[in-house]
Amino acid sequence: MLNKNLLMGVLALALIFGLMIVGCGDGNGGGNDNQPVFSVSGEFQGAKNGNALFKAATTETARSVNDSYELTGELEDGDMLFRLRGTYDASTGNYTVSSASSFARYTINGNKNSATATLAVLDGEEWKSFIVSVTLKEVIVKDGDAEDYEGGLPAWAQGSWHDWWTEKQDDLGYSSFEAWSYFDKWYYQSYRWGVWKGNYEYSVTRYSVISAEALDNDVYDVIFSYPVYIATDVQKKAAVEKFFADNNHSAKFWNKPFEPWNTDVWNVKENSTLPEHAGKDFDNSVIWYICLNEAHEYTNAVKIINWDTFTTLVPNEDDWDEMWEAPWSEENFEDKRLAVVNFFDEKNISNFYYWGWHEPGYDGNQDHLTRTYSCWAPACEGDGMGSWWKETHYYLLWGNQVGIQGDWDLHGDLFIKWSTDDSLITYLRSQNVEPETWYTRVRIWKNNDTFMFFYYNGDNEAQNSHPAPACDTQSLTKIQSLTDFDPATYPDWSYNWYSNRTSPR
Repeated sequence: MLNKNLLMGVLALALIFGLMIVGCGDGNGGGNDNQPVFSVSGEFQGAKNGNALFKAATTETARSVNDSYELTGELEDGDMLFRLRGTYDASTGNYTVSSASSFARYTINGNKNSATATLAVLDGEEWKSFIVSVTLKEVIVKDGDAEDYEGGLPAWAQGSWHDWWTEKQDDLGYSSFEAWSYFDKWYYQSYRWGVWKGNYEYSVTRYSVISAEALDNDVYDVIFSYPVYIATDVQKKAAVEKFFADNNHSAKFWNKPFEPWNTDVWNVKENSTLPEHAGKDFDNSVIWYICLNEAHEYTNAVKIINWDTFTTLVPNEDDWDEMWEAPWSEENFEDKRLAVVNFFDEKNISNFYYWGWHEPGYDGNQDHLTRTYSCWAPACEGDGMGSWWKETHYYLLWGNQVGIQGDWDLHGDLFIKWSTDDSLITYLRSQNVEPETWYTRVRIWKNNDTFMFFYYNGDNEAQNSHPAPACDTQSLTKIQSLTDFDPATYPDWSYNWYSNRTSPR
């Protein structure tokens, strides 16, 4: 059975040490003061035609296996030569180096086994962002004067940072998030781990700095771009299956959508004592409810939980309006509920009303996040969570995500590898999936020992496309035109970064 404290610990280590890394060198100088502590070289698809070559190394002899070292080098792309700068962490073997020019931003992350490069390339008036695999090998980078492009993030922002928030100090599994980040001059990488009543999620985003303008009082206005590899469920499923096959690990596919807040409906057939629910389940019946939360913009609307089943059983879209527009009485919601029941009964469609926090008597002014439920299916099926965690399962999530669950004690390193090595992107690229480029805009400043990181207000184009802050857009012109900035408006999408945060805020 999954030990939640263990999961949190494993994820913490994964996120802290998750920057993808590579190299030769063991972090102790090898006993030869004339050799760099660490060096690395390789090639990848460049911003120009052909491959880019790079070499980087530390300039110091070893001080300590726990030290962080400056990493410098050169990158050759076509006829251009760029200066690389970054860091090497001797305690983990992780490195990150980046460079920039007027037409490209380059960042390379790696470990002893693999590496990737995050690129942003100017295409007309817009930028294109993507992630490519790096081939680690000895290369020869041409001699010459390397360009060291001016701008980027200020020195005080560069390095590793940490943020942590929880709703309940005595119950971190109730509603919490923990985030780690790494910044250098032209790059920002964010890992975010969250939990909502025992249901965990984890995401990684890699951003390129498009512009960083210094304002008054050492405040910076920053625009980032980042790639989103939009894939179909078929493509995502093929990617994770290839990942397990390449790593000689067996895993089973879980074929239901992951929506923990709707978990009660999974086992209605087995658990419900209501006669009208007999024989009905997620796959053969429409599960619906009427939203009674006055805080929601769709208050009193009919909502469908299992949409795929609904569209299968009610394929005629002309019929939908009849259900959406069922009569409503402020005094008695039963009028609307019975109208929807009649709609399904007349068409002989199996269905049931979802009897949850939407039921009569629910306080519409109450914060809907106070609703409780047990663990998400299928972990609670069979003989409880025990049988579920004995095997590895994968399932398809919203947006550009795939979930993996299993025995973290035995296979934690493999599960972490899926995210930290950009495995989904690697396998999607093998299926010729091209990324979309998105932009986001923030203001950053230093407040004593706290690095303040706040998103702009305004555009919310990304909200229905992938998990993203409310200011994200696919248009650079649009993100540049935003003028509304109020850090109090979107606090959930902002961070207070600390170099050493030991307690939640």
